[in-house]
Amino acid sequence: MLQVHVAAAAAALLLGPAVFLRPKGDRPHRFAGYLFVIAMVLANGSALAVYDVTGGPNFFHAMALVSLTTVSAGVVWARRGDIRAHQSCMYWAYAGLIIALANRLSPLLPLPFWLASLIIVLAVTAATHLIVERLISTADE
Repeated sequence: MLQVHVAAAAAALLLGPAVFLRPKGDRPHRFAGYLFVIAMVLANGSALAVYDVTGGPNFFHAMALVSLTTVSAGVVWARRGDIRAHQSCMYWAYAGLIIALANRLSPLLPLPFWLASLIIVLAVTAATHLIVERLISTADE
């Protein structure tokens, strides 16, 4: 299951920028978006079966459920035509993916795991908030 998780997460990491940098709503954007959603569902679904860190359910399993909810909401908002809500959900889903990857790499930092994780979560959350706010204010202009 770990191989499925890693492959799907890697695919989502690569697809994210392809989706975000495309003109919104065109056919390639939608196609890459569908692939991104599939990769995120596979990554998060398989994450729920990976227990190599603690041997049982942990914080990352809860975050996988949050990510699945965020991706699902993004799809629903797109279908309903609320593009700002759709964009926000998808950016936050991608931010969660980056946070998860960074947390897996945090043992390489010369800091306690909890501190490295906290710094990563705060930094990525702040950056994502600024990006989403910029997108929303640009859309309003």
